Amino acid sequence: AQSREEFVERFRAKTTPVLCSECPGWVCYAEKTQGEPVLKYLSATRSPQQVMGVLVKTITSKELGVDRKRIFHCAVMPCYDKKLEASRDEFVDKASESKD
Repeated sequence: AQSREEFVERFRAKTTPVLCSECPGWVCYAEKTQGEPVLKYLSATRSPQQVMGVLVKTITSKELGVDRKRIFHCAVMPCYDKKLEASRDEFVDKASESKD
């Protein structure tokens, strides 16, 4: 739903295409080698790993009555780039100062 809404918004604003990828390696490559000409078209939609982190921390913290900062979610991933994605600063929840 989020990616659909983003596409419709950009389509109406005539700022297409919308480039989206679940591969953090591709995103890292685009950031390091392509710069603004490509980055302005990248989708802001979270990756499946990010979505799962948000859901686990949000739902678990509510069910257990525990602060999000005290919940740790571990994902075993074969891809090194997913580990890099998890360490990015933009995935910190500003409200709780918790990393998703």
